[in-house]
Amino acid sequence: MIVKAILDRIKNIDNNEIIYELTIGKEYFVLQLEFNHKDRVFDDVLHYRIISDEGIMLPCPSRMFEIVDNRIPSGYIIGKLSADFIEILPFEFSYVGFLEDYYNGDEKAYNIVMNKIEFLEKNMK
Repeated sequence: MIVKAILDRIKNIDNNEIIYELTIGKEYFVLQLEFNHKDRVFDDVLHYRIISDEGIMLPCPSRMFEIVDNRIPSGYIIGKLSADFIEILPFEFSYVGFLEDYYNGDEKAYNIVMNKIEFLEKNMK
């Protein structure tokens, strides 16, 4: 899936502005879709996990983007973490602790993300 940024900042439910490192008009690959029916930060059910302009994988509220290509690539699976949280993600991201590993600088997790981006670049454009 490919989305284009239409906002680079958004207000949370406390009316505080959150700025994301995004370029308005730039297209981003969606690495993961997250559906959270009890989002207490942005009151946005759908988040796209993308690689920001800083090179960090971040969940961003979907209303910050417009969809350019709605295809879900092969190899993505549906995960249900709770009754209120469902995700669509690459199978490679589905092991327990993947996101923690990625954010803690684990080389294996980082390489999994980079390989997925390379796959998307070859198969989605």
